[in-house]
Amino acid sequence: MSYLINPYLYGAASVSFPDGLGAAADGTCTGVTYNQTGHFGAGTAFTFSSGDEIDLNNAIISGTGDYTMTGWFYFPASTGVGVMFQRGFPQQTSGGSYQGTCLARHTGTLKTYGYPMNLNGTAVTSGAWHFIVFVRNSGTVTLYLDGSSDTSVSDSTDNVLTDGAYSATFSLGNSYCSVSPASNAGQCSAAFNAVDFVGSMSEVSIWDIALSSANISTLWNLGTGLTILDYAINGNSVNNCLAYYNFTETSGDLINQAIP
Repeated sequence: MSYLINPYLYGAASVSFPDGLGAAADGTCTGVTYNQTGHFGAGTAFTFSSGDEIDLNNAIISGTGDYTMTGWFYFPASTGVGVMFQRGFPQQTSGGSYQGTCLARHTGTLKTYGYPMNLNGTAVTSGAWHFIVFVRNSGTVTLYLDGSSDTSVSDSTDNVLTDGAYSATFSLGNSYCSVSPASNAGQCSAAFNAVDFVGSMSEVSIWDIALSSANISTLWNLGTGLTILDYAINGNSVNNCLAYYNFTETSGDLINQAIP
């Protein structure tokens, strides 16, 4: 399936993505392998090896409000730790505090970290694509795995931009933060012994609302899945979608897709 289409050709003249953050939400890629086969076909995924990452604008998500992150992920190995995304400081910085969120697969199990949040989810099988959704709604984080609610926990974590000398990052595939002075540079990357994501990633979206279980079930679409574009074409609102990445690039930045 190609995403480089004009939805108006398909009778969807009312479909539009908000301009939102535009290019400010583009991601800077380091080391990823482009043009891989994803859940939605050839050229719709990136593959990550150790050390690969995508840096996003750390202002996409901030504060303690509701938000949602969705994505399709493929894990080639049955064990190990892989950070799918990190925002802020899930690990206490030296002299600082826990003020962030991380979603990972820890020894085969879906897991999210923060403070006071520490949530163990369901085992995630290797060798298959999985639709994983992180929702924060009125102070409660819920993980969804393949269309179904997995587990929930209370979360009062503030996703901050800075913490003293530390500057937070929002990253896909890697857990670290840029800090100053350089002597403190290991404080965040060592969080909960997290390591780089090894596997493939596709069709990531970030929202400034808590998507409902019905929304998530629609995107899951009985396992067939809907791209965010198809979700919109089918008449579902994307007004609160801050950023959407379809991973169709063959080089350069990961582009926040927008359809005028």
